Amino acid sequence: MYLSGTNVVVRGNVIRWNKTYGCQIYADPPASSADCQFYCNLVYGNRDALTVWSPSGQTNYVFNNTLISDRYVLIADYGMLCVTNNILVGVNRRQILSAEHGAAIWTDHNLTPVPGTRRGPHDVVAVDPGFVKPGAGLFWLRADSPALGSAAERMGPPVDFFGRKPSRVLSVGAFQYHGEFVNDPRSLDPSPARPDYWLTNVTVHP
Repeated sequence: MYLSGTNVVVRGNVIRWNKTYGCQIYADPPASSADCQFYCNLVYGNRDALTVWSPSGQTNYVFNNTLISDRYVLIADYGMLCVTNNILVGVNRRQILSAEHGAAIWTDHNLTPVPGTRRGPHDVVAVDPGFVKPGAGLFWLRADSPALGSAAERMGPPVDFFGRKPSRVLSVGAFQYHGEFVNDPRSLDPSPARPDYWLTNVTVHP
């Protein structure tokens, strides 16, 4: 997904299995992406998860996402990037949150499996983020996930992944904890033998 502009909102997407970036918010100088909001997205299986360019030094926001990559998880290019309430899964501490070309990153209330080079006072480091069954595309949270209760509620999204206004934002990541999700038997990754449930009707739990 490639996009640019001002006041752009990207939410409720599953972005996976692309050869390069899962999503790139960009603008060629002297234009700039500004006041963009990227939230409640699940990004995994891409070469790099997300990059945000703002060559004119504007501010953009990344919150309540689940971003996973074996390379770069989140790159800020130029500008200011506010990063909060995310699950950021990577293997290289320098590539979890990377600031390029003088970018500034404000970060807090994120969960990572290894301590990154940029950390906020309320960030959580946990080897296991507590996903139900990531191999099947089930990135819901288990009841023992360290993501539960780790969010900055006041900085949560206006609507959840399913487009509903959440009563309270207590969990970091793209999905708030729901007990009904824990025993979800589906596989949300496609194969020739089974459908891709993200493209059909995903059950919306109350």
